[in-house]
Amino acid sequence: MLTNLTTEERTRPFKEQFPDFDNTMEPRGYIPPSQYDVLLSDVKHNDLVGPISQRLGIKYLEQRPDSVSQDIVEGVLFGTNCRPMVNLVVSSKRFKKQVNIIFLVDTGSPCLYVCQNAMESLGFSDSIPETFDLMFRGKAHEAVLSPMKSPDGEEGHYHDINLIGATFLSKTCAKLDIDYGSNSVKMAFE
Repeated sequence: MLTNLTTEERTRPFKEQFPDFDNTMEPRGYIPPSQYDVLLSDVKHNDLVGPISQRLGIKYLEQRPDSVSQDIVEGVLFGTNCRPMVNLVVSSKRFKKQVNIIFLVDTGSPCLYVCQNAMESLGFSDSIPETFDLMFRGKAHEAVLSPMKSPDGEEGHYHDINLIGATFLSKTCAKLDIDYGSNSVKMAFE
């Protein structure tokens, strides 16, 4: 059970936790990151740049020259579906630029997804990898490029959106508080 694991156990890479895992057999319920899909018709790139950025008091994809304490991150509920949105100041392990990236918190998502625009603002330009290490609070977290195509071959439902998934929340020991009365989100990290 995940709650019985220590922080150290939760943050070990998958291959270290399960060295005997046979890659030809997938765990029950496993969905490859490129095949994960979420119906997200109410939040688009323009919302990140406009109303969500304004409500969070930041500029989306703006480079941050200073380091920011992020023990507690405050966010907002956005749109008619009350999507929990937070801004994290992150960098890539390869490029040291710190950037404001707005994420949709999706506890049903298995991965941490970053869209192409955000990848470019982090410094990736010539070739954008499918996976990379995203730095948050001094620690690397595996991130995946938001799928450009959905499993049915259509344009990806969240190709221009960033998602925080359950793996990231678990590895950072995040405490998530969503207050629908005040349309606010708070994430605290150990």
